[in-house]
Amino acid sequence: MMKKIFFSFLCIFFVTCVFVVQYAKANIPHLSIEEFEEKSKYKIVSKIEYEQRYETQTLFVDEKVKTVEDLSNLSDYIVVVTVLEKRFAGNGMINLCNIDKVWKGETLKEGEEIKVYDLASQTYLTTSNYLGGSVPLKPGNQYILFLKKTERANIKNSYVPISVYYGIVTTGEIKILENYKERLSIQEIYSYQHVFDQETKKPENYEDFIGQIQKQYQTF
Repeated sequence: MMKKIFFSFLCIFFVTCVFVVQYAKANIPHLSIEEFEEKSKYKIVSKIEYEQRYETQTLFVDEKVKTVEDLSNLSDYIVVVTVLEKRFAGNGMINLCNIDKVWKGETLKEGEEIKVYDLASQTYLTTSNYLGGSVPLKPGNQYILFLKKTERANIKNSYVPISVYYGIVTTGEIKILENYKERLSIQEIYSYQHVFDQETKKPENYEDFIGQIQKQYQTF
């Protein structure tokens, strides 16, 4: 008798869990971007953990970058863009951007639109995981991007930054957030170039390196 009750409980619990998961999956994409920006809290997921989970060990080139020239040579595309719109893409986020300037990549043209992923592993209403302190692209802002085409992505003809630390560079003020502990919203995180916590250490002379990128690739 007890076995029957126990197995009945397990079945009910399993069905309930499946329902909750499916309900969440069905409703998260229906959030507005504004709700996501205001309510979802920014969380850093380590680069190593991400690479092991998604088998992307060859995607990011941070360890190979010592100079701006290294970064440029390792990039398939270098563009300056203005972010037009942010959209949900599976568990991640993708950005529709206007190309303001093409520095590298013959197949891209100024004035065209390009789809670029945030370096996010999961985005939810409560918490969103961003890789190694990478910051989401903000609609209306301009960025210098070092990119490659995606492989096995759920959005065709899309692009992804090749570097966690240097692949996305603001053309505005360079603001760095260190020793991150607070649970800031995505909207609050937008104002930073990069976020570092106790486990994600800032590369040496990071601000100077970002400044060199700005000087070389700004359009004004």
